[in-house]
Amino acid sequence: MRVHLPDQVWIDIHPATFGSRAIAYVLDFAIRWTVFAFCMLIFITVASMLSDYGFFDIFESIGSVIGESHTIVISLIVLLLFLVEWSYPIYFEVCHNGVTPGKKAMGLSVVNESGLPVTLEASILRTVLLIIDLMPGMGAVAFFSMIFSERSQRLGDLVAGTIVVYEHEVFSEEGTYTSTLDDNRKKITIPLDVYNVIDKFRRRRPELTSEVSAQMLDRILGVIFDICTDLDIPDLSTEKKKNKWLDTFFHNAQPEKHTSSQKKNDHSINWRKINEELRETEHAFTTFEKATTPYSASKLLHIARSYRLVCQRYAYLSAFYPDTSEGMRASRLVRLGRRLIYSRRLDTLSEAEPSLLKRVPASFHAIKWHCTISTLLGIGSGLITAAIIQLDPNLAWLFLSEEIAQNLENGELWTESIQGMSSLASSQIMVNNIKVTLAAFALGITGGVGTAAIMIFNGVHLGGIFSALTHYNMAGRLLDFVVMHGFLELSVIFVAGGCGLYLGDALISPGSRSRKQALREHGKIVIDLLLFNAGCLVIAGLVEGFLSPYAIPFVIKLAFGASLGIVYWAFLLNILGKKKAS
Repeated sequence: MRVHLPDQVWIDIHPATFGSRAIAYVLDFAIRWTVFAFCMLIFITVASMLSDYGFFDIFESIGSVIGESHTIVISLIVLLLFLVEWSYPIYFEVCHNGVTPGKKAMGLSVVNESGLPVTLEASILRTVLLIIDLMPGMGAVAFFSMIFSERSQRLGDLVAGTIVVYEHEVFSEEGTYTSTLDDNRKKITIPLDVYNVIDKFRRRRPELTSEVSAQMLDRILGVIFDICTDLDIPDLSTEKKKNKWLDTFFHNAQPEKHTSSQKKNDHSINWRKINEELRETEHAFTTFEKATTPYSASKLLHIARSYRLVCQRYAYLSAFYPDTSEGMRASRLVRLGRRLIYSRRLDTLSEAEPSLLKRVPASFHAIKWHCTISTLLGIGSGLITAAIIQLDPNLAWLFLSEEIAQNLENGELWTESIQGMSSLASSQIMVNNIKVTLAAFALGITGGVGTAAIMIFNGVHLGGIFSALTHYNMAGRLLDFVVMHGFLELSVIFVAGGCGLYLGDALISPGSRSRKQALREHGKIVIDLLLFNAGCLVIAGLVEGFLSPYAIPFVIKLAFGASLGIVYWAFLLNILGKKKAS
């Protein structure tokens, strides 16, 4: 895959295969669980030592609101597992130029489709959609997506606009070039002017009419077969076959120098000077990459000039001496300089973007009708289910296990078991709710069908439980439990469903855009909303674990829960911002 740069040069990037990516994922998976096991061992050891010295007696003396000391340790372990699992790929992709330890071992990295490092938003999108890519097991969805996509992209890559590529240019500390790409294709050498004509034709081909394109194609093929007499003439019976053959030929071709002189006899450039320039440029780029403080204007100008100079050197060397160590070294420096200049290193000089909290209302405004549909699916399915169970109480057994039914007969509600285990319950609730919201969004890739199914399932489950409890006269006790956190929690889940339906809408109705382009645009719009919702679910989890199970007057619970819901919706609708502006 060739990326043309505005600096009159190009770079080639090579998408990774499914096999190498699968091995990299397994390595990263093993590293994540090793880190988790090590951290868990430290937690247990430290907790045991603190317990021996009576540290947890402080918590036990506070009372049942905090709960038993061992649940604190377990809740920390639950949260640690969740954080390690989800933050691991995002941290390495954003902070280490798309290279996780597993990818580094396989010589891979994640870049966007222009060859630049991925952004935080793109990394989060591709990580969330990993839920779908790993379905129905062993990465089957990812496998078929990579087979049928042109650039070997899984669904997460297609939505985020990223590619996993081979990092095929590596330098040792001594500056010796090595290659991690095995490319045994035999290169075909053709005159530079012919090479340039083919390159320009391929780039302008979409803009040409079919008649002009066919005429130019036939003339170019005639020139190629006149020059390369040893080529086997393939089947060129259709325009599609001709264009496909030309693309393959160009990919395997390289330009030759007009003269027959070799490197040692070429007096047009000073090779010693070239090597000195490359060493100086490499030192400047490396220093710039490691810098922790903003550069002055003069230093930034020096970096820009160094990049322009190395692009000039690379243009010459890639055309005439592409296989020399100097040419390969210049190629690597062009990639490095481009990443430093056009990527995150200069973010501090650009205008500050609006903060996440300021972008969220705009994101919600774009999907408000999808959120309405999601809410209607959840509430409607719940009300219908509740009505059906009232008409036929025997259906309540679909929602109550035998053990739960026995406890209900004894007057025990399962939510009351949370008392004394607030920290553990809170961490489990947070993790579960965040997973549900992420799944509701990710399943939008099914055209919204999976998202709608989750909304309906949650509505049916909630409506069925409440209706079934009316036969035990316990619906009021469950309402007393959920009212304090339910307004916020259900609102977040309904909005997450709206995000998923909005993503699915890109597949069903992309408009004048391609479906891939529509998916990327819709994904970028809702990513801020998903991050905001994750923070709101942390608040809901804390309330559900530490406040909802306890004996607080219902009126206070209702007022508190309603206040959380009102603040949430007022923020999404930007009511607070409008008042502040007025």
